[in-house]
Amino acid sequence: MASRKEIWDKGLKLKLQTRLLIETRMGTDNGRVYALNPSKLGHIREWEKTLYSDEEAEVSACGASISVGPTAEIIAGLAVWQMIRWFAVEQGGKDDLDNETIFSLRSLVTISRQF
Repeated sequence: MASRKEIWDKGLKLKLQTRLLIETRMGTDNGRVYALNPSKLGHIREWEKTLYSDEEAEVSACGASISVGPTAEIIAGLAVWQMIRWFAVEQGGKDDLDNETIFSLRSLVTISRQF
């Protein structure tokens, strides 16, 4: 998470030329997809609330980050879908982009919210 925060602070936050940030986070059977405008103050405040320390991240018994292929496929698909929705909105489509999507695969649950 520290590297995400560094990239955010040094390269994305309040950069007017960047209109969309899609960021994903994944556990063994769950994930999150964030889609936001890094120059909108409301988006900045809400996304920064989701950051946590590296010590709080899910890790395996051997100390490496846990990842599972099917979970990665789902999170990648959701991220692409958010980008497609963003392009549709940019072209005048009647859709509202979800800024945060959270899913669990045990039991199957998906929730989303807008900032």
